[in-house]
Amino acid sequence: MSKTYLLWGWLFCLLGLLVPQTFAEEPVFKVGAAMADITPPLGFQLCGYYSERPASAIHDPLHAKVLAFREGDKAAILIICDLISIPQKLSDPVRDGIAAKIPVKREHIAMTGTHTHTGPEFNSKTAEYEKTIIEAIIAAAVSAYESAREATMESGCAEITDLSFNRRFFMKEGPVQFNPGFNNPNMIRPAGGIDPQCLIVLFKDARTGKPFASLSNFALHLDTTGGTEYSADYPFYVSEVLKQKFGDDFISVFGTGTCGDINHLDFAGKTPVKKAPEIGTILGERIAARIDEGLEAETPSFDAVTQTIEIPRQQFTEEEIADAKANADIVLNPELAKERGRGFLDQARIGKILNIYQWPDQIVMDIEGFRLSDKLAIVTMPGEIFVDLGQAIKKGSPFARTLVIELANQGIVYVPTKKAFEEGSYETINSRVAPGGGEMMVDHALEILGELAK
Repeated sequence: MSKTYLLWGWLFCLLGLLVPQTFAEEPVFKVGAAMADITPPLGFQLCGYYSERPASAIHDPLHAKVLAFREGDKAAILIICDLISIPQKLSDPVRDGIAAKIPVKREHIAMTGTHTHTGPEFNSKTAEYEKTIIEAIIAAAVSAYESAREATMESGCAEITDLSFNRRFFMKEGPVQFNPGFNNPNMIRPAGGIDPQCLIVLFKDARTGKPFASLSNFALHLDTTGGTEYSADYPFYVSEVLKQKFGDDFISVFGTGTCGDINHLDFAGKTPVKKAPEIGTILGERIAARIDEGLEAETPSFDAVTQTIEIPRQQFTEEEIADAKANADIVLNPELAKERGRGFLDQARIGKILNIYQWPDQIVMDIEGFRLSDKLAIVTMPGEIFVDLGQAIKKGSPFARTLVIELANQGIVYVPTKKAFEEGSYETINSRVAPGGGEMMVDHALEILGELAK
């Protein structure tokens, strides 16, 4: 071979070393967190009770907290609001507004409520307030997405058995009763269990290692405050504990677990009644202690899947509808209900009929799933879901840790099991879904998780 050919060969090799090489880069997992103050003006009706209860003061502010997840061209938004539920007149414009401003699909935006009973009841007087918070929540979601940073992620579980109790009881005489009173001699045993898992996800800045947000998930009804002051209930105190640990800019996001039949009152035992400050502080301290013990590092692998499904609603006779219309004035007036020989359960039944008798026969809803890693996933569903349904999702999930967050995107109130419908009591009377609807929702949630695990 001539010296000329050898020279050209060496030159081509040298040029090859000098030319920049291009390789496909792995998508980077990013997380953004933001929040908006959604505290209403004073005087609005407080939610959750069958009586008039106008707000007299602000005990602690209400917030909408947002987590934005991004990896390559995939993205999702999780919004959790200090509200009793999320009516579609809020979630539809919020989801539409976010999807119009940033590249996140509408069906991958989940808006949930914590179920605080010291937030506003949405009615004809709250229209301007609703417009204000819709804009504020959209702005917070856009901020979370645009400020998303490369993040690392850790997760774990704290087992907590002394804060939550099943509130439905088999009785010696009569049907299953909810909230039967302390040490009622007619009680036999609880009609269901609890979910002791407090699941924790901690997000850290990948560059600095500093924790900047968390997502925790625990099944306990948010009615631990009472009174007439606006309050986020016990998640406010969880947040206060974690801010003391990680700094005032730390954002603690709390997703309510499946607690349609669970509250904070130990009717069958001797556990003293705890209120929001004590419950939230204990829960926050348990979360902080579990973080100190060391969480498991997750290898991010993000994806999102949503199914839009139909669940049959409850049906009523013409006589039931006529009776509800004739007694509409007792729904928020227990004294008038008593005068007419009606009780609390009648108020609930009449309120439900008036609310849904004109709905379509099928309730259309989104069930959303977000995969954060091969071991960690989130499912959001509408309604106050009974704990056994949430446990069925966790048991059937292909992920080691599955956060099941209720009260997403629309208000359908209680979602009991078939067994609970047969047993009766308040939650089944106040449910919108037909018996078997909860099990249908579980099946779809497991389909989503199975697809995410592929």
